[in-house]
Amino acid sequence: MEGDDPKLAGIGRRLLQEAIQQARAAGCCRITLLTDAGNVAAQEFFWSGWFCAVGDGAAALKL
Repeated sequence: MEGDDPKLAGIGRRLLQEAIQQARAAGCCRITLLTDAGNVAAQEFFWSGWFCAVGDGAAALKL
């Protein structure tokens, strides 16, 4: 059922948005994410929004 799929419900995006807000509030200047090189779905998720690729399986966001 589509309504039960967390990806379709936007939970991951909302969690990431909250983490970014918390990092900014704490005075962080950058967030770096690492994924396994073969985890294409996660990489596409992170790179589809605010993050840019910085290496094999890594993404960063300048705050």
